[in-house]
This record gives sequence, C-alpha cells and structure tokens, in this order.
Amino acid sequence: MDRCKIILFLYTIVAEVADLVLDWDFFIEIEKTDAVQDWIKVGVFIFAIIGSIFFLIVFIEKICYSAVKMMMKKRMTDLQ
Repeated sequence: MDRCKIILFLYTIVAEVADLVLDWDFFIEIEKTDAVQDWIKVGVFIFAIIGSIFFLIVFIEKICYSAVKMMMKKRMTDLQ
C-alpha cells in the first residue's frame, strides 16, 4: 500500500470520527436547552443515531476492503 492511500485512509477515519463526535455533541447541546421543542430534540437524536450507523458502515467497509485487498495480493503472489 503506498503512502497516498494510507494518508487517504487515515484522513477518512479521522473525518468520520470527528463527524461522529460532533453529531453527539450537537445532540447534547440541544438536549440541555429548554428553548427547543421536543420534536426537534428527537430529530437531532435520530440524526445522531443515523450518523453513528453510517460511521460504523464506513469504518467496517474501509477495514474489510483493505483486508480483502491484502489477501488478494498475497494470493496472487503465491500463485506466481
């Protein structure tokens, strides 16, 4: 794996983690205030949950894709 792909992989993971943290931080800040109606709080909560699910999907996809790619590369070298 070359350097550019590793940097892109790490950037994607860091960006997803930052997005996850900010989603939940936003929910906590909205939950603390009384100026917002309850249905908005529920909407933000659902948004944070969906963001968490997408984070897990992206994280698992990145890990699995890298593992499968390494296994295929090893298998191709073993065949030669």
